[in-house]
Amino acid sequence: MSSYFDFLDKVRKSLPEYLPPEYRDADIQVKRTEKHLSESYDGICFRMKDSSVGVCMNLKSVYENVDGSEEFSAAMTSIASNIMEAIHERPDELEMIMGDLEFFIKHVMIQPVSSRSIEDIRDDIPFRMWNDMALIYRMILPQEDEGILTCVVTNGLLSNFGLDEEELYEILMETLPENYPVDFRKFCDDIFVAGCNDHYKGAGCMFYPDFPEKAGELIGNNFYILPFTVHSVLLVRDGAGMSKKFMENISFRLSTYETAPEDRLSKEIYYCNITEKTIERTA
Repeated sequence: MSSYFDFLDKVRKSLPEYLPPEYRDADIQVKRTEKHLSESYDGICFRMKDSSVGVCMNLKSVYENVDGSEEFSAAMTSIASNIMEAIHERPDELEMIMGDLEFFIKHVMIQPVSSRSIEDIRDDIPFRMWNDMALIYRMILPQEDEGILTCVVTNGLLSNFGLDEEELYEILMETLPENYPVDFRKFCDDIFVAGCNDHYKGAGCMFYPDFPEKAGELIGNNFYILPFTVHSVLLVRDGAGMSKKFMENISFRLSTYETAPEDRLSKEIYYCNITEKTIERTA
């Protein structure tokens, strides 16, 4: 085979021979899969005729290890097995997403990310800018094995419900505090950590309408916010005796050396006025 795409085309044509009869009328395509906020790839996409959800596989590593016909046959057996396993283990919730707005809203949260991280996918996803961050939307589906199935909401998925980004944002501002309540953890007398969804992709809690009030009740004063990671935010009570320069150094260290590159959010420092219920970037 002269190229990876030749290999994919051969897989597409050969796959039905390796599948049980009930799988052979499926839609099989060579297709590029756009992975938002991670690496996209070209591969095989498999979808049963009666399903709105499919399975896409990156076969680059398989291609690189197949030299002859015997190896190709063994690879096809493995590919077919993996597809059947994925179809069998596919969560029922995935089918519900496409047709149930209430289910969709219940399992969507907002996620702030670095504005630079969405430069290549702005045309594909709903988002809004906020200072040096971008707010995107993420599906979260907890699984029985305590794992999490998660994906970024795309324009295509959102249009399935006849919604635009503004409408989705307004709905979530009402539902998120209940669906993904904010959780505070005390680090010391003047420093707290805030997040939601067990602090997985939970930094979006700082945008909840009631966040200034709830955090203010706990901290007892206005406070600074250091959103260095997408998972949670650090809160520092105003009056704790920390200079802005000191907090900038902490934010830089945490976001640069203590956080994985894909989880980094912002080096900026924000200030929350609990009386006015405002959050603004410090000068």
